[in-house]
Amino acid sequence: MDERNRVKPELKPQSSRILKGDRKHSYSLENREKMVLSGVLNVESFNEGEIMLETELGMLSIKGSALHMSKLNLETGDLLINGSIDSCVYSEKQDFKTKGAGILSKLFK
Repeated sequence: MDERNRVKPELKPQSSRILKGDRKHSYSLENREKMVLSGVLNVESFNEGEIMLETELGMLSIKGSALHMSKLNLETGDLLINGSIDSCVYSEKQDFKTKGAGILSKLFK
């Protein structure tokens, strides 16, 4: 059988839905004023001085001044932050979520 008569496999379109855990995490920082992130799962807290994010690679604390989240899309995991960025610190997911648990458990014993 020659190439012209060979049956071509049907290409199935890939789903546009991204499953949790399939995404990667990255960020780029421009002049300490503009930060573009991917792989953001959730925004835990935010104010002008600190933004706490849950990412694919753990918790991320971004500190600075006049911080503003201008674009957030949790479906794609993309986030754009503007402001004066002083530091970015990663920690494990459990560290942030259980940080206050010790104090609360002592109060309610």
